[in-house]
Amino acid sequence: MRRVGRSGPRSATVVEGFEDTVTAFQGMLRGENTGKMIVRLGE
Repeated sequence: MRRVGRSGPRSATVVEGFEDTVTAFQGMLRGENTGKMIVRLGE
């Protein structure tokens, strides 16, 4: 999982790429994210 960063006053964990969707979901269930988990799919 490649974490891009956290954004804005309401924190969010942003992950790049469709291939990391499942890993990001599993990380969300484990509590590895801050605020919302966002998977960015395009350019």
